[in-house]
Amino acid sequence: MGWRIVKQLNGKLARFSDIVDNFTHANLSEEEAIEMCVVEFSFSIENAKTKVLSGLEDIKPYTTDEKGSGHDRWDDSIETIRIIHGKKEVDKIKKLCSS
Repeated sequence: MGWRIVKQLNGKLARFSDIVDNFTHANLSEEEAIEMCVVEFSFSIENAKTKVLSGLEDIKPYTTDEKGSGHDRWDDSIETIRIIHGKKEVDKIKKLCSS
């Protein structure tokens, strides 16, 4: 998969990388997330909007169109971080992404 956009519990967006199994960007607005996709990853505007919309609509990880409960991507990402990096890292991420 590489990476995905995740809606944080505070409604902002984050980028979760399957390479480092952690968030690499956090507390993004929709516009900032689209800009990140375009500038940092050379997405077209349309592809960037689609990628961000998948996060906003909480399309379940590893599916193409199944909507989650509203926080499935977040829960999946947090569980991965807990397994790979431990509870201390999860606590740090939750604090960062709650403001």
